[in-house]
Amino acid sequence: MKASAAQLPIAPGGRIGGGPLLAYGALGLPLAFAALPIYVHVPKLYGDAFGLSLTVVGVVLLAIRLLDALADPLMGWWSDRLGQRRILIAAALPFLALGMLGLFDPPASWIGPAWLALTLTLVYLGFSLASVNYYAWGAELSTAGHERTRIVASREGFALVGVVSPPIWAATWRTGWRTWHCSSCPSSRWRQPSPWWRRRSSPRERRIARASRRRCG
Repeated sequence: MKASAAQLPIAPGGRIGGGPLLAYGALGLPLAFAALPIYVHVPKLYGDAFGLSLTVVGVVLLAIRLLDALADPLMGWWSDRLGQRRILIAAALPFLALGMLGLFDPPASWIGPAWLALTLTLVYLGFSLASVNYYAWGAELSTAGHERTRIVASREGFALVGVVSPPIWAATWRTGWRTWHCSSCPSSRWRQPSPWWRRRSSPRERRIARASRRRCG
């Protein structure tokens, strides 16, 4: 741990500059992306789209989570012995990325409980190794209480953005795609606020607009 502390960007006097503080906290953003989809989207994806029993999915999730709870202390002990926080974080991220890719875009012929367990193991291995060292790295940046408060605030601020932003981005993307998709429909002009001077539409025009709305969904 002492070897790691010597590499950390601690400013003279123990105060961490704004740049290093934001650089440290920024890693909380992508790590937060990985946490929520596992519990929100995996059961629905593997249950509805891939046809697995929700009981099987739940048992696999619980079993992997229990193994992860046992593995976290071992990862912390091993990481303290090595003392290379940044190297371990960098080594963990490919496992996390490959696990997420395999989890949410599996080969059609390999879909099943074994594939789910394998990819979840990769995801939790990468996520736990990165998170354990990331949090420990933050604790080693400074021994001053007020500086640690700034460190945690930076990390958790980015993490909060990482939790709430994906649903917002997804909703915005769907709305934008739907607007673009229907922009060529004749009914699109009926969806916009009409100026007070526009004449009233005829029954035939209203029938065309309703048919177009049904076609565009």
